[in-house]
Amino acid sequence: SAGGQAQSEGIIIDISNFCSITMSNEENSLIVGAGAFWNDVIEFSLRIGMMPPVVNDYQYLSVGGTISMGGVGFMSHLSGIQAAHVKKLKV
Repeated sequence: SAGGQAQSEGIIIDISNFCSITMSNEENSLIVGAGAFWNDVIEFSLRIGMMPPVVNDYQYLSVGGTISMGGVGFMSHLSGIQAAHVKKLKV
């Protein structure tokens, strides 16, 4: 959760080290680590003339966190949820 307010007893998985963002060999695709924040993905995308089809209203959430919940953003009414735009997932 943003800021950890939903954390309680149990297991916490720290994905903050998985924050890489690189260009994919596939056209119009990025390879993004689960710990990357959406604001970093957007900045990277804009530098190469791209933009994610769906972004969150609050950009300081992890990609893995929002995708794991579907990922609803302000363009979801046109482009669906973030998870629908994932081409591959490596666990």
